[in-house]
Amino acid sequence: MSKFKVVVALEDNGSFESFGEAFKVLFEKVMKLVAESTSFQVLETACWIEYAGTKMYFYDTRDLAYRVGVLKGKGELVDPLPKIDSFVVDLAFFEKVLDTIEEYEDEVIETLQQAFTKS
Repeated sequence: MSKFKVVVALEDNGSFESFGEAFKVLFEKVMKLVAESTSFQVLETACWIEYAGTKMYFYDTRDLAYRVGVLKGKGELVDPLPKIDSFVVDLAFFEKVLDTIEEYEDEVIETLQQAFTKS
């Protein structure tokens, strides 16, 4: 089973058995950065959870945390962490893979076409 790796401000903050545990660490570290006036760019590009080889950046992890009940209201962590359906988390990370494929689809097709026409 894959673990959930937490990266905050490009620093590895460990790997965790569940999305809930990983998000809790990510969220607490990000809230500290926000209190220290970090830029939105850091939140958007340097803070993520990696699972099964796929990165999900902070805002998407936040949305998933609301969806699975780890966050409630105006950003309060639920304590104790709820039991999370792993299928929902797996699907969310798979959707990120599909988004990436769609984003680069034209470039990939062009590269493949060039590779096959040179043969």
